[in-house]
Amino acid sequence: MSEGGITAENPIGIQPAEDSLQPEIVPAQQIEPIQAQAPKPEEDEATHEAAERGKAFSEYADKRLADGVIKASDFGRELPPERSAEYALEIKKAALQIIDKLGIDESLFNDDRYNEAFLALADSWAANEASPAPSDAERTFLLQFGRLLAGNKSSFNQEAFARGEEDAGEYFIDASSSKYQRDKAYVDKAEAYMQVEKTADLEARIKDFGEGSLLEGVRLRLGITSADQEKPFKVIVVDSFVDNPKDGRIKWDALMGQEDVEGIDVGAFICNDPINNISTLVVPQNVYDAAIDNDVSISRTSNGTISHEYAHTQRSMDLGITDALGAYFNERIAEQASGGGAPHGDTAVIINTMNKLLPSGGLNVNDELRKCLTSESSRVDFLQLVSDNFGLPSTLLLLGVQPHLYRDEYGITAIPDVRLDPTVRSSDLLARVMEERVKIDPDAVSRYKAELSNLSPGNADIQLMLHTYGKITLPEELEALLIERSQVVPSDDE
Repeated sequence: MSEGGITAENPIGIQPAEDSLQPEIVPAQQIEPIQAQAPKPEEDEATHEAAERGKAFSEYADKRLADGVIKASDFGRELPPERSAEYALEIKKAALQIIDKLGIDESLFNDDRYNEAFLALADSWAANEASPAPSDAERTFLLQFGRLLAGNKSSFNQEAFARGEEDAGEYFIDASSSKYQRDKAYVDKAEAYMQVEKTADLEARIKDFGEGSLLEGVRLRLGITSADQEKPFKVIVVDSFVDNPKDGRIKWDALMGQEDVEGIDVGAFICNDPINNISTLVVPQNVYDAAIDNDVSISRTSNGTISHEYAHTQRSMDLGITDALGAYFNERIAEQASGGGAPHGDTAVIINTMNKLLPSGGLNVNDELRKCLTSESSRVDFLQLVSDNFGLPSTLLLLGVQPHLYRDEYGITAIPDVRLDPTVRSSDLLARVMEERVKIDPDAVSRYKAELSNLSPGNADIQLMLHTYGKITLPEELEALLIERSQVVPSDDE
């Protein structure tokens, strides 16, 4: 959820304790390979159910392998043909382990966006389990990612919530879950300070589909030409002030739960209600006033802000009911839909870094993402494009990154956050993510070094070329290792 600098997940009077922000640790001994047993005659129904478990995902993985598009770790290096069959079995075994551990309902895999994300998850799980010393911390991280991905379709999440476990309300959403209560309290407080007349006026302006209407541009980019093509949402104009109190009106940053924050950016935002399937668009009065101002130079920015948040009510790249995956892809399509309204500098850095990692003359990530504005199928295509060009391990990290703004507001500590400076021309996204992973898994860099040490000179050269082309600086010890490997004289065996 977005506000051009503020997210709607900020709690209003329901600030969780710091301890509740810690991820649940799942001991390694609880994660065991599935042991197949001969079914008894009376177990026919259960046997059939077991045979169906993971079937949709298995078929998806087979198709991706058959298409020759599943890549290995090293920036798109193709999987050797002789490894394909063995790799397919490893992926499916890993998938079943995760599905069983988290009790994931088969219906999750009716949507290929989830299949692609789950493919990246299973790939990293298989790699960890096949390593000489599997990492418990890695298992924990991957299971937390799986919990976010599965959301309410995980019996593990549901049971943890029923037991009242800390943080469970972030993964399983119902009317009493912590995340839902925070959002509802936020909307309730906004409704208490609603300006009725201005709200009615803005609603009327938004309902207008005529030429020159308030949302004409964003609707055109989203392919929405009539009200019956539009997802329902509510509108609230909030009676607020920024600097000095007047007539008992609520201070905007107090509404946001950030009374001590200086220089806060005031803009519109949305709250999505996954239970009632409706979004609420909240607009402070100063944004409303500017939007209807006759001075085009004043109204353009406010119109862009409202258009950006409107786009969030209509299109989403989110995976999971918890809305914590792919958040920056979501921000980029909202910015594209609004014609540049309410830009998020941190998400721009991530996308621009992805562009720089592509070979010269390659695909433009922004252009491919723009296709997702009007086509549901393009959202699957985009995730596949990311996997094809960056490799499955990088896809997992990209989907798992939260821009720091979101980390502060969501409070889901198992998923890495990346502090990005929008003034930096080229940010080393993968190195920054690696830094965050090391906080969760201290052995991550040593394992990565071991992988680099086994690279052939040719592949080490490719790695160096990609980092150089992307103007990305690796940690010195890793860059030195790559240079050393690239200068190794190949043996006759190689």
